[in-house]
Amino acid sequence: MYFNKKQGQFLNATIDIWEFNGTISNETADTLKKSYSIRPFDWKKLAKYSFWIALICGIISFGAIIADNILIDLIKKLFTSSNIGLCVTFSALAAASYYPGLRRWQNKPENVVSNEAIFFLILAASFFG
Repeated sequence: MYFNKKQGQFLNATIDIWEFNGTISNETADTLKKSYSIRPFDWKKLAKYSFWIALICGIISFGAIIADNILIDLIKKLFTSSNIGLCVTFSALAAASYYPGLRRWQNKPENVVSNEAIFFLILAASFFG
């Protein structure tokens, strides 16, 4: 049987009290303690869901920015400029982001979700470029 950390602590404490009071023997206490496991918390699943929620929040915030007339005019000016200028701007942004992202990926390979988020942003900048 698998229990979460709080339930496992409760079971351990209860078995210890029973053993101390003489309700159960030492062998029975050891058998009971070996009959279940404490399930670790799944941090990767939490990180994955947090990333998806952050991505959705980013999309919603981008929609809120577009709804503002002043910012709409600014975005129109940006995207009505020359195609070469847009290409150079977003390509420079992607290139400037790639090197720190690659260094972080090599130095901290255990941070899978944040490393992938950085490369996703680089990809998004490259897509616009």
